[in-house]
Amino acid sequence: MTQEESGGAVNASHILNPLSPQVVDTNDGAPKHIKVAIDVESINNNIFVTRCMDLYGSEQDLIDGIINSPEQTSNCAEYKELQRLSILRTEHSKIAPFIAATMLYYAYKNISGSDFPSEEDIVIQIENGKGKTDNINYIAIARFLIKKYCVISMGARSRAFIFENGYYSEEDGQIKSDIQQILSTLPNTHTKMTDRITNDIYEKVMKLSLINIKTSPFLKNSLVIPTLTEAIVRCNDKIIHVPKSPAIGKNWYVNAEYIDNIDTTEVWDFLIDVTNKPNKYIQDYTKVIIQIGASALSQTKHLQQAYMLYGVGSNAKGIVSNLFNNMFGANNVAHLKLQDFKRPFSLGTLLGKVMNIYPEVPMNSLNSEACSAFKAITGDDPLDFEKKFKDPISDLVTIVMLFSANTLPDVPSDIDAEPAWWRRWTVINLPNVYEQNKQFAEHMTKSKVINQLFKLCVDDITRLENDGLYKSQAIDVTRELWRCGANNVFSFFINNYEVTNIELPKDQWISKDALYNHYKRVCDDMDVEPERIKSNVIFHPTIAREKCKIKKIYNENSQKEERYYINIKLLENNIKTEQMGFN
Repeated sequence: MTQEESGGAVNASHILNPLSPQVVDTNDGAPKHIKVAIDVESINNNIFVTRCMDLYGSEQDLIDGIINSPEQTSNCAEYKELQRLSILRTEHSKIAPFIAATMLYYAYKNISGSDFPSEEDIVIQIENGKGKTDNINYIAIARFLIKKYCVISMGARSRAFIFENGYYSEEDGQIKSDIQQILSTLPNTHTKMTDRITNDIYEKVMKLSLINIKTSPFLKNSLVIPTLTEAIVRCNDKIIHVPKSPAIGKNWYVNAEYIDNIDTTEVWDFLIDVTNKPNKYIQDYTKVIIQIGASALSQTKHLQQAYMLYGVGSNAKGIVSNLFNNMFGANNVAHLKLQDFKRPFSLGTLLGKVMNIYPEVPMNSLNSEACSAFKAITGDDPLDFEKKFKDPISDLVTIVMLFSANTLPDVPSDIDAEPAWWRRWTVINLPNVYEQNKQFAEHMTKSKVINQLFKLCVDDITRLENDGLYKSQAIDVTRELWRCGANNVFSFFINNYEVTNIELPKDQWISKDALYNHYKRVCDDMDVEPERIKSNVIFHPTIAREKCKIKKIYNENSQKEERYYINIKLLENNIKTEQMGFN
């Protein structure tokens, strides 16, 4: 059955999922160690490879002729490229269908295809009793445009995606513009009829390219990465270079080139310099910054991690952020601040983006709604991406969040009490202050530098997928400092008490009221307004989160039940509150 006979719809739900990374979580709660299992063969089994085979299969005879007669085609760059791809297809049999689909599109795009159809292809003569008249073949024009852009449409109020400039993007008038240009070249096309004909042909494009799914069809994997000029395939620990084609199945690209033997010393040394104090070399943060880019390229949903660059002004936060801005390019980066995640249609701006980068997060307190939206975006469940007057598209969000701040924002107490919020954050302290140097800042935006960063990030993907996120004491300490600054109850508790693994003797139990009174005395000493008790059961949700155990005891003196913490004890040196950011 053809597309037209079946209403133009292709049910692709059974072949869209194989490339989604599967994460093996070896820990309870937060995935501290992951292994991403991606079947290399599944690169062949997706709607984009199938669509290329269907649309451009007629190019196979041309390709066979070029490959079988190398001596006659040796002077043509396009022919040489097809011959190179043919060799790759033989050497890498596991991804042969993907390479074959790439070859078909390459032959169409660079050798036999055209930007506009000929008149004889789209005008048919029909006998009407008075002779033959020329009629526009709407379906022929629709099929030409589907082939030109490898169109995919979805939804009742169709959202069309076209492959242009090496990646997919949502169609924004290009198809109708092409239709009108085609009509303008035909004789006897009445101007008054142009809009109606354009809409009729556009509807046929939507119908013939329709796929019966509501989720985003674009592939989530790190096997194929579209770059500025080509695409790279990570196969058998090798990097294979291929032309960009719809078979890649991505709606983003990297604004850089992968150069196998590039010297990455300049970027590596810069990252070491900005993340370490002089004469105190620690690689943790340097590696984590590279991990940011590797995470974005990996498209691994289950990492559940966002990043915050932190420190006083003029500490190169902006240069680090701009490195990633420039590596992925303006088309592939969103710029939502944390406080905006609650806005209607805000999620829609994230569709098709690889990173969300926002400099200088405002100091004002975050609200619970925005924090909940953030947790959903960095969670494991698909979300609906809405656009005005369009059907929503459900998609797994693999976008990587990168923020920066001079002062870390306050966190609402109800969100602060949730481990899931803090678990999602890696706070990177940039400890050094630099003099303003516009020339250096501009130098760090040049393609040579961006290509170095891209190489480091690509080379880190395998480690990330096999070993998981970097974990270190430095990262944990910086996160705890944010918690201290955002929540003075937490600051008070961790600097005055410790949680034991056993139940203490009864005479060492601490009542909820005694704990709260201690907290108030410290607040008075620090001239800080204490938080009020919001529960009859616990002193504060923060304390409950620290695995404190509570028992109820009847107090004969007060003639009522009182609650006691049975596994916490006062620290011997409980004087570090001010040092730890209690404010």
